[in-house]
Parts: sequence; C-alpha cells; structure tokens
Amino acid sequence: MNSRMEIILYLLLLARVKGETVENCKPAPSEFNIARKGYVRQSSQYKGSKGATAWLAIDGLHSMDFKMSSCSHTAREKGPWWSLNLGRPYKISAIRIFNRNDCCAKRLMLAHIRVGNSVDGINPLCGMITLSDIYNPAVFCCNGMEGQYVHILIPYYAQFLTLCEVEVYPVK
Repeated sequence: MNSRMEIILYLLLLARVKGETVENCKPAPSEFNIARKGYVRQSSQYKGSKGATAWLAIDGLHSMDFKMSSCSHTAREKGPWWSLNLGRPYKISAIRIFNRNDCCAKRLMLAHIRVGNSVDGINPLCGMITLSDIYNPAVFCCNGMEGQYVHILIPYYAQFLTLCEVEVYPVK
C-alpha cells in the first residue's frame, strides 16, 4: 500500500463516514428487508467457485463462510462493484452488510456504499467500510437518502469484492 493510501486509511479509521450513530438507525428484527425483492448484478464472477453470483448477497442467509455458498464474489479487478435495483426509489434508513469471516475480511476495506437513482453507481455516499466494520455485520445509517439503487464498490484499486448478505431497510 502506498503512503497516500495509508494516510487515507488512517483518517478513515479515526472518523467513520456516517450521518448518525448506529443505535439511532439499527433495524429492529421485525423490520422488512427490501433488498430481498430487488434485482442484483455485479462487475464479474469469481471463477474459483460454482456459485458466487450477485444474488447470493440477498438470499436471506446470514452465513459468513464463503464455503457455505451464500456469498457473492467478484474476480480480482480494479474497481469491483455489486449493484441492487430496488425496483423503485425508497427513502433508506439503514443498510446492513455481512462480510465473510472465514478469511479475507480486510478485502472489503474502503468499500463505498452508495444510494441514489443513477444506475451506473455515481450516487451519494451513505458510508464507507472501515476496520471496525469488517469482522461483524456492519450497519450504515443513510439518514433517509432516497434512491432506487444501492451500489457497493471498491474504487481506485484491484481487489475481490465478497458480500455474504446485504440488507436494506426503508424509513418507516
């Protein structure tokens, strides 16, 4: 990692990119995850697995072990992305991301979570995955951001993008 990237990483670790505290937007167990009825795609598919399709990140299973065939996984590429089309715009309260925990959790570092109406992913930033987010399911508060699309991408450098589950909760 070059020194510029190390500085950016250090700054991100000091201040998480979030609009409010997790406690204020953490979804209740009874809330409906609208990601389950969406349409997904990703920039590529990992060739070392029979599965690893984009749909596995919204299959409703919370397994964070890639070997359990419940995680999406791209090839190693520059700027990998995963995209969810919710079918129509929603005001988003929170997005919960389950990272893999069998290995490689740090691959998700610096991934952007973007919400908006642009199909190409050029949308406002809801959050960025930092070191404190990679080992447990992480909740990102979107403060009512409106959008039809949720994009998760790792910009600027080559990496794999693996997502074991993505849940999206609308504002009540």
